[in-house]
Amino acid sequence: MNVFFIKPGFADTNFPHSYAVLGAHIKRVGAYREKPEPREPYEALVRSIAYQQLHGNAARAIMARFVALYPDHPFPPPALVLSTPDEAMRACGLSASKTAAIRDIAAKAAEAEISAWQDRLDPYSCSILHGRMNPQEKRSVMDSFVKGLTHVLVAT
Repeated sequence: MNVFFIKPGFADTNFPHSYAVLGAHIKRVGAYREKPEPREPYEALVRSIAYQQLHGNAARAIMARFVALYPDHPFPPPALVLSTPDEAMRACGLSASKTAAIRDIAAKAAEAEISAWQDRLDPYSCSILHGRMNPQEKRSVMDSFVKGLTHVLVAT
């Protein structure tokens, strides 16, 4: 859902015809009353990707199947999404491009979680290790952990 805030008087001056048409429509059907469900940015972004260019019912069905992959969580945490095989996400009805976009959002969210943990555990260092990393990245993270340069390793 998009929400637009327009400064009072702005529409009158800049869009007089549109404003009159919209005003008449609002008078006839009433103001929009639905309150959006508050969501964390990560969840809101994942849902917006899943809903793009789909009928609402189709998107709800896909999201229900996606969330059902993670029965112990109300919404799949980023680390679990990163460890989910593409085939499982595609079986929910997500396209290859939506799967890639959701993984990218999950990776960035996981990195933000690690950053938050680094702040909490300062002076100890944290790293993340997940199945979507290439072999060189995995080796580098593991070497750092084995050498004691990384004190906390979050792995999925």
